[in-house]
Amino acid sequence: TLHEKKYNRLVNIKKSMLEKMFPRNGEIIPEVRFTEFTGNWERRKLGEIADKAVDNRGKTPPITENGTHPLIEVACLGNGSPDYSKVEKYLDDNTFNTMLRDYIKEGDILFSTVGSIGLVSLMDSNENAVIAQNIIAFRAKENYDSSFLYAMFSTEENQDKVMRIVMGAVQPSIKVSQLVNVEYSVTDNIDEQKALGKYFLVFDHLIALQQQKLKKLQNMKKACLEKMFV
Repeated sequence: TLHEKKYNRLVNIKKSMLEKMFPRNGEIIPEVRFTEFTGNWERRKLGEIADKAVDNRGKTPPITENGTHPLIEVACLGNGSPDYSKVEKYLDDNTFNTMLRDYIKEGDILFSTVGSIGLVSLMDSNENAVIAQNIIAFRAKENYDSSFLYAMFSTEENQDKVMRIVMGAVQPSIKVSQLVNVEYSVTDNIDEQKALGKYFLVFDHLIALQQQKLKKLQNMKKACLEKMFV
């Protein structure tokens, strides 16, 4: 369908621009760059540009099928902000207030560490939400922009780096101690970081809108077919 084509086109353009606007194969400048920015990019370990903010591993809180605190699982990650339509579990107020060590904040980068490794989302303003045990939240250090780091994590090359660490494991998983030592190419110019982060968030917004339209059409088609064959 037309909406399907638009959706796939946006996803492919975003993927292509991620590869072009971040340096590849050890290069020190990206292939495509906003004209107002110059200078070489630097190699930085993740531990130099972000802190581990929330890690609920080892915590198995009691869950409910509804409540005020949605549990963000790996299925919710992957494009822009978490997809709450895929939430299936919740925490009650008592568990939320007493069992958790730390709480996610807007701008945290959510990173899956077990199973489907390296899926990322940028946390929105929903401070009632909780992340599952197989997700780590990273928080950008001072002088680093969270939306830039989110885009950086999303490039195919950077996701491949993470996958190489877990290659061959029966149940793929990665430790924080491994992640913080992964090297990334970054620009230390905060204005360039913000410009790049904003650019890719626009893509995420357009992709999400197209996804909603596609889902709505699919639901309408399903409803029509059900009426036709009653």
